Amino acid sequence: MTADHSAQGRAEPAFGELSFRCPVNERTVSTGIYTDAASLTRLQLIDIRVRCPHCGDVHTIRVADTFVSQTIIGRYRPNLSLVSSR
Repeated sequence: MTADHSAQGRAEPAFGELSFRCPVNERTVSTGIYTDAASLTRLQLIDIRVRCPHCGDVHTIRVADTFVSQTIIGRYRPNLSLVSSR
């Protein structure tokens, strides 16, 4: 994830959606959680629980085991649930 620069020269943070692979069928699961790179680094040891739309199970996944499947730049992001360690 990188930062974009606005017309005023301020960096706009890039937010990425955390995803993981379902351990049952290996399909990609979006968590619905968006975060920035700095927060993602600090949250590596956090576990999250996500109901899998593919197998129906609730998976407990460590943030370190997720990947960013989609990146959006600060001012262009829709109204999202963001995770930040700040």
